[in-house]
Amino acid sequence: LAYRGHPRVMEVRYEDLVRDPASEFARVCGFVGEPFEESMLHASADEPARVGQNLNNPGASARITPKAIGRWERDLSEAERGVVDDIAGELLIALGYTPDHAWAGRTRRA
Repeated sequence: LAYRGHPRVMEVRYEDLVRDPASEFARVCGFVGEPFEESMLHASADEPARVGQNLNNPGASARITPKAIGRWERDLSEAERGVVDDIAGELLIALGYTPDHAWAGRTRRA
């Protein structure tokens, strides 16, 4: 957040990337001064497999999907929501994902 608005920093939201990948890729390309090409949206079968990429993240090679949008709010147990809120609650609020800590079952910081 300290660099938000800096001319050399661009914020890309996963939700925007999932909803409109072509526009977001074009925006990123414009930001870095590279031409956007439609082929950037498609993985190449010629790319070598990255050994171990899925060791800790089995979904790493899957396509991006809107199913993940809002999982932080929807799929966590009450205890997990409390942990996420303790660690990232203020950031979620600052980034506009939630107006307060109520999503975690809290009305104020614990």
